[in-house]
Formats: sequence, C-alpha cells, structure tokens
Amino acid sequence: MRDDVRLARQATRALLPINRRIGEFQAVAARIRGAALHMDPSLKARVRLQIADLDRQIAAQWQQLRDEIGALPDEAREHSRVHDTQRALSSLEIAVAETRRLLGD
Repeated sequence: MRDDVRLARQATRALLPINRRIGEFQAVAARIRGAALHMDPSLKARVRLQIADLDRQIAAQWQQLRDEIGALPDEAREHSRVHDTQRALSSLEIAVAETRRLLGD
C-alpha cells in the first residue's frame, strides 16, 4: 500500500468519530441560530443554555482531537484530513460565537 494512502486511512480512521460529531454539532448550531433569529425574547435563556452546552461539547471534541492527533504517527499528524477537522471545529466555534452575538451576549 502506498504511504499516502496508508496515512490517509490512519487519519480518517482516527478522526471519523470526531467528524461525525462535528456534523451533528453543525446541525444543532444551525437550529440554534435559526431560533436566535426568529425567537420570542422569552426563549433567550433557553437558547443561551443550548449554546453553553454546545460550547462544552465543542471543547470536549477539541480535547479528543488533540488526543487522537497525539496518537497518530508523526507523518499522519500533518495530513490534510487532520487540518480539515481542525478547520471544521474552528468554523463551528465561529458559528456559535455569531449566534451568541445575535442574542446580544
């Protein structure tokens, strides 16, 4: 097996659970943003709690990502799939921060 294929498979295998969770978080973030845009002001507290919960989950995924990257061979740590996952988590954090701003926080 070619080295690039082996590295891609290692990175994909290690990051698959995180990437699946990111997809779930993106759906939740979109739902929360929609709620923040069109909500009754009395629901702001509930949306803030959802945002706080999502923040905690994202932080946990960052930690898991660091752990998974640390367990990869050196050459797999720099694979584009690792960088893609990091970008996806960063993008998710930005989306949550924008939603928080919509609430005036």
